[in-house]
Amino acid sequence: MQHSSQATEQFAISVTETVVDDLGDQVEIERILFRGFAKVSNLNSREFWEASALGSEQTRKFFTRWFPVLDEIDLDKARISWRGKTLSITSVDNVDMRNETVIIRAKEVRK
Repeated sequence: MQHSSQATEQFAISVTETVVDDLGDQVEIERILFRGFAKVSNLNSREFWEASALGSEQTRKFFTRWFPVLDEIDLDKARISWRGKTLSITSVDNVDMRNETVIIRAKEVRK
């Protein structure tokens, strides 16, 4: 169980979409799907070694409250913005399917 006082890190989940502007040109825009606060942590030692075999050592876990939009995120398109970094979402786990707490795993995107 997570206490709201532990969720001190602000983050946003967004997707990049292509839209047609007033001139008829296709432009990419970033649409924010969700803004919230989370407790952010590194992987534990077992998870770290499993991730290192896949080159995913820079994975973070975001513990936050559940919101319906989190169940509908397209993992291929969604990104997390946190502390000036961009992370790609690898999984969204609705803990015990209770719609209370969610663990989002995200890997830092190399530019």
